[in-house]
Amino acid sequence: MYGINVIPITNIELKESDLGKVAGNAKAFIYNGDIYVNTDIATVDSPVHEFLHLLFGSMKYSNREMYEQIVATAEQFDNY
Repeated sequence: MYGINVIPITNIELKESDLGKVAGNAKAFIYNGDIYVNTDIATVDSPVHEFLHLLFGSMKYSNREMYEQIVATAEQFDNY
């Protein structure tokens, strides 16, 4: 719908492709604007984590003030 593909991939598929060199043992990762989810090891939050990379990356350049406010707030969390 928004032009971001979410592509399921297995450990075997990763090892048999060049993506294994990029992803290593990641649960999910972004490559060429697509989100790949390793269905063998991903957790429920893995795709959301990757979407947030795209969201915050865009926000960093389109609304720097909002980005910096969110980062400053996050830095105050005990587990940051």
